[in-house]
Amino acid sequence: MSYKYNALANKGIDCCFSYIVAMKQKLTKEELFMLARLKKIDLALLSRMQDCLDPQKVRSKLIQYEFTCLAKEKRFRKGHIIKALMDKYDVSKSYIELIIYSNKQSKGKQCVRCGRLVTAYKWGRNNGVCDSCITKAIKNYEYETGSENENAQRNEEPPGN
Repeated sequence: MSYKYNALANKGIDCCFSYIVAMKQKLTKEELFMLARLKKIDLALLSRMQDCLDPQKVRSKLIQYEFTCLAKEKRFRKGHIIKALMDKYDVSKSYIELIIYSNKQSKGKQCVRCGRLVTAYKWGRNNGVCDSCITKAIKNYEYETGSENENAQRNEEPPGN
């Protein structure tokens, strides 16, 4: 942890810095230059603001940007691009794949009864109700007095009579 983090934490300011051990703590000049070009911001301004930037998020954006640019050219295979990015940023293959393919996750929907997040598949299959609400409904129906199920069982004759 850095001195700035301890000073902010002692003052009661809620700070949360998440760093990956494998990634470098500060951005390099090349990364700052690429970010300046990507966001169309002056490099001098970015280098002064470097303490305010989250290196992990910046590198994630740069990895995404480089991958999409190289993949659009169709000169290289995706596996080769990932390998080159692994070497450049000194991170694992799974980390780069997580960054690249994370946007393709489907967003969940909310249960109409309790508001819990449900996958789009289950939401469509269960008419907008989550599994726990369906389970509660089944339990309530089973122990409800005077239900159709209970009345039908009373009128049945046992087998063998």
